[in-house]
Amino acid sequence: MKHRLSESTSSMTFYFPNKPIRVYDPTKILGLLNPVESWVAQPKWNGKRVEISCDADGKITLFGRLGQRFPERWPWLSDLPLARPWFVDGELLRDNRIYVWDFAVLGGEPVFRDTYEPRLRHLEKCLPNPLTVNGQTVACVEVIPAQGYKSLLLRRGDKMLEGIVWKSLRAKNLWGPHATTEVNSQFKYRF
Repeated sequence: MKHRLSESTSSMTFYFPNKPIRVYDPTKILGLLNPVESWVAQPKWNGKRVEISCDADGKITLFGRLGQRFPERWPWLSDLPLARPWFVDGELLRDNRIYVWDFAVLGGEPVFRDTYEPRLRHLEKCLPNPLTVNGQTVACVEVIPAQGYKSLLLRRGDKMLEGIVWKSLRAKNLWGPHATTEVNSQFKYRF
């Protein structure tokens, strides 16, 4: 399956976000990280993982991790300050906040094979924390240095927070071409 924009329907091919490897002892995580790479820690929100596509005409479609479509429509997402068409990976919380982790397509260009850092930095500029669009909140996921993960451990009481994800800023494998798999460029710890 080749990833490209569908010219006949103006919609996009589904892109598969890869999963982090689960760790059970966060105190050992720094020993697992490749010291040559730059790593960040991010909160893992307690919600539904969603992939959101916006076609050139602003039509929004939400997908689950494996490509199943969500019945809800979120037309206000077309107002996000991202070049259309775009395809993002995020987390939809129970209170309808959306935190965006990454994007695979921006302005019609497939960028999912680029390193994570430029995509993350672009999201941080476009989606300041938080951005309110039509009364709804969308934000780039919070990013802290990998060694600062203990500050997230202190937030265990937050019912919307599920854990911590560490990601390599040099990762080129955060999106799968055919299916979701676990990759060693990201790790996850659940509270």
